[in-house]
Amino acid sequence: MRAGSHEARACVDRGARSVSTSASSPRGVGAGTSMGAEQPAVSGCIDVDLGFTPATNLLQLRRVALDIGRTADVPVAWLAFPELTLERLEQRYRRLDQDTYDYQAPGVPYEAHLKVNELGFVTLYPGLWEVEAR
Repeated sequence: MRAGSHEARACVDRGARSVSTSASSPRGVGAGTSMGAEQPAVSGCIDVDLGFTPATNLLQLRRVALDIGRTADVPVAWLAFPELTLERLEQRYRRLDQDTYDYQAPGVPYEAHLKVNELGFVTLYPGLWEVEAR
């Protein structure tokens, strides 16, 4: 790998179903497979979003590093759970203040104000997830 590039891999295997995706450059996901079949819809997505945890939002938020009042469209290779399907999900983040983002994922559909802590981890994902211990 050349300087400045990165590599990330994700693989989920649940019995007879497996999903994997990898990214090896800043240009995005180079390959996505589900049940061994290529998923061209996710080609070019920079970020992978694991649908069973809000932890992957941290990666997207840190990468776009929005100033308060700024907006970013962040298409992701989304691993839906429990279906384990890999698909493109259009997302939009708008930073409202130091610890709040307006989040929209129209394809799901879902829209809410996400709260994050000082490190950027999502602490409140309304209706889906909330941190219990601080």
